[in-house]
Amino acid sequence: LLEHAKEKKLDSNVVRFLENTVQQLQKVLDAAKVVEQNKAVEVPKDFTPQKYRVKPMPKLQAKKITVKKIAAQELRKRLQSGKDLNFDEPLLVTNATALFNSDDWNNVRRHWSASRIMGDEQLEK
Repeated sequence: LLEHAKEKKLDSNVVRFLENTVQQLQKVLDAAKVVEQNKAVEVPKDFTPQKYRVKPMPKLQAKKITVKKIAAQELRKRLQSGKDLNFDEPLLVTNATALFNSDDWNNVRRHWSASRIMGDEQLEK
């Protein structure tokens, strides 16, 4: 439009308006690129956005914790040594992030965040 306005030698106010519009549009596009780059690098703090978060219900909490807990390192040692583990009962594995390398855990959190999963078109099919 700007080139067409200059070729047709339209009023200078129209040309200036179109130049300003083009500059503002370029700024918006540059800002969108920066936001997309930051999204790719940003590690989400929570799995779900606030809108979809489940509220805690303290009245429904168990009075006594009956689930067996085991540290991730201990679980790994038991599995490698071939010791028998009973998976019939619930087992809570704690500190599993210690099994990941320094940046791998951030990559996992980034990949498996709810906002990325909701926006993934491949999962829609």
